[in-house]
Amino acid sequence: MKILLVNPPSPGIYNTVGLKLPPLGLGYLASVLQKNHHQVKILDLQVEKKSILERELINCDLVGIT
Repeated sequence: MKILLVNPPSPGIYNTVGLKLPPLGLGYLASVLQKNHHQVKILDLQVEKKSILERELINCDLVGIT
């Protein structure tokens, strides 16, 4: 199964000070899913453009949003 995990943009204290933290929770989920033979992509919209989301949605079976 092709799975897309999305970290949506959020206006928070970390963005106002310019601190970008990787989505560690999504990394943990992706690791478990890959061990169970799923294809997983993580899309971090905190740092990537939203236009990428539309392209990635076409090629996945399941989407998880935090």
